[in-house]
Parts: sequence; C-alpha cells; structure tokens
Amino acid sequence: MAWDRTRLETAPGEVLFYAGAASDVVSVYVGEEYIGTYVPWGEELFCPLRLTGGVTKLTFRVEIWGHTNFHRPRYPVLALGSPRGLLGRMAFLKLWRRFSASALEGKAVFTLEFPEDAADTFWVLKFPPGLHCLEIDGRLIEVNDRYGYVTLPRELAQEGQRKIVLRTGKPAVELSVYRAFAEGEWEVYGLAGRELPHWQPEAKVPTRLPFHLAPGSIGLFNLRWPEFPWTEAEAVHLVVDGRDCKLTVCLGMEVVGRLWLPSSGRPPFAGGVLDGWLFVPRGWLAANPEMRLIIEAVGDRPGLVNSLHLDAIIPSTVVKVTLPSGY
Repeated sequence: MAWDRTRLETAPGEVLFYAGAASDVVSVYVGEEYIGTYVPWGEELFCPLRLTGGVTKLTFRVEIWGHTNFHRPRYPVLALGSPRGLLGRMAFLKLWRRFSASALEGKAVFTLEFPEDAADTFWVLKFPPGLHCLEIDGRLIEVNDRYGYVTLPRELAQEGQRKIVLRTGKPAVELSVYRAFAEGEWEVYGLAGRELPHWQPEAKVPTRLPFHLAPGSIGLFNLRWPEFPWTEAEAVHLVVDGRDCKLTVCLGMEVVGRLWLPSSGRPPFAGGVLDGWLFVPRGWLAANPEMRLIIEAVGDRPGLVNSLHLDAIIPSTVVKVTLPSGY
C-alpha cells in the first residue's frame, strides 16, 4: 500500500487528474474528503475533482490487490511482477473548450483550432457514453468507453485545425477539451507487505456488531478466540456478512488474503468467494491465534459489517465459532 500526495494551487472549480497507468486499487481524497475508489486495471486513470480554490492537499492511496490466483491472460496487470502504483505521466487539467453538435446519420463533426503552444502541453478529450468510433484528421483513435476520455496523441496536438468525427447513436453530442496546467510535486509513502499487518489506521472501528464505517475511512478489527481449535484445524474459513467494504486479512506478520464485500463498484477480482468467505490454510494458522482485519469502506454510502465468524475445518467435522454481537 502506498500514499501518493501532492498540493495543488488553483481557482475554485473542476480539475481533471490524469495518470498514464494505475494499479491495482486507487482511493482518492481531496483534503480529508473521500472522493471515491477506482479500479483502473493498469490502464489510464481519469479522476474529476471539484476543488474550492487555494492550496489543496490531494492524496491517492494505491493498494496491491492481485496475486497469482488472479493470473489470467485477460487481466495481465494482476500478475506477479507487473508494475503497481501511479505510473507514467501525471497531470492536472482544466476545461479549455466545450463544443456541441448535432449528429447527422450517426456522425457528429467538430473543427478544433489549437493554439500556438499546443505541442508544449497535454490534452484530453471527453465524450458522452455510447461513442462508437472516433477519428481525428482521418486517423482512427481507440476510446475507452468505461471512462469517456481519450488523450490526444502528441503528433495531433499541434497548432492549427483538427477535424474530429464522432460516430454515435445519439442525436446530439457534446465534446469537452481539457488542457494540462500542472503536474504537481509528489511525495510517496509506502508500506511493504510485512509492515502492513502492523499499520494502525486512524479510524476507530466499533467493537460491537453490526457496525458502520464512513465512506473512505479505514479501521482495524482484531479477532481472537482463546478456545478456538487453531492447532487442530486443517484450514479456516473466515465468513463475513456485510456490504460496501473491502478487507485485508492478516495473521501474524503475513497478509493472508483479501475480501471485497458486495458493492456497486466491486471488481471481478473480489478475493475469496463472492458470497463473502476466505479460505486460510493450516500452514498460516500455527502460532497465529489472532487475526487482524484492515477494513475500508468503499462507495457512496457507509460500509456495513453485520457479522463475522470462523469455520474450523477439522477432519470429519466443522467447528463454527461466531463472534457475538456484544464483542
């Protein structure tokens, strides 16, 4: 886990943050306000921010989520050894121009006049959802419809006119053009894998179930049962009932797994099993009678944890130990 921080001085209004690549999970804060959690899949990250003006502290907390269990050709960014963090060019952009046009026979045409210093800066175009095809001066440009943004290739970001053709099923189209004005001076603070279990988040987690966490807050929950049959168990299932939270599960000095509970932004690599349980093998249980859960609320509403329990998998039997509501 790493924290990328910078300070930005600007007038009040919307600013677009851009990173050339980002992985795995990025949570964004303006000052102390939680903006949201993004899963860019190692692709470009576009994050609109509304700032009140003056000098603003911006924090991007990046978490490694994937491991070899997620190594699939379709998601190479999750493989071991793939780059993690905020990568490539990073820039802050402001709206430069906004254009509207009617789409005739599914085609909208814009003519943009770029200034003399166009090549000295960085440009991003924003399109409405449902864009089928984009051409700039006859060149086909790939568009990631998940965001609705595309970076203008450097060879096209030159002084003079550019003809932009959008093919879409909508009757009218709006095109927004953003221009970079700052790149920021960055500070990075990180926690290595063996440091993470000892991290003390600032948020306080209630000791009674069920409990809620404010969006974007992180808390620590310690689980310890003196009578739990740790040494006899072949494995343990940690079962969590809740929503809008992601959990990092630690035993001793090791991170042993992660769970992303049901939420609107949950990615396919949710960790564990989608109904909220995580398998922990016997080799990680010895001499670790305490389990630590780092819980983060993600999404627009408070995170909720209703219940927690452990299933001890012992040959020919299953022992269930449930955390009482007054714990």
